Amino acid sequence: MPSITTAASSPGQLMHEFMLQLSQGTRAGSGLATMHAAGVTLPQMMALHILHTQPTCTVNELAEALGLPMSTTSVLVQRLVEKKWARRTENPNDRREKQLSLSKSGLNLITDLDRDRAKTLTRSLADLPKPLREEFLVVVGKCLAVLRAMPARIVQKDAP
Repeated sequence: MPSITTAASSPGQLMHEFMLQLSQGTRAGSGLATMHAAGVTLPQMMALHILHTQPTCTVNELAEALGLPMSTTSVLVQRLVEKKWARRTENPNDRREKQLSLSKSGLNLITDLDRDRAKTLTRSLADLPKPLREEFLVVVGKCLAVLRAMPARIVQKDAP
């Protein structure tokens, strides 16, 4: 695959190409196979990941985080609840509002998918020369430390 990056590439473009390169020659679809076997769609998986990082949120907050209409998100949430991957409970401070949280089986599903993806990425990174791989992992570790220290943010605004 020819390089899609240039000197003017954005950080997002560079990360996108990096992930594409990592996926080449691996079982990139192994996570998809796990999702298919579980009967979970990509939007449902994204919602479960949000619920994993945000212990409770409302349907409206989830819709905003996913960038989906409220009606679509309501249907998505209903399916997550029916499959017992998420719980919907009454907000103790406002009975009209429902709070969403990840269930134990939802957490197990996320854990299995994350483990599959981590294995795939580990195999792909093994193709890099060891000194470069070690340097890369140190930089990624530093970046993660900074990002983890930031306040939680459920809705991401598009950056320029």
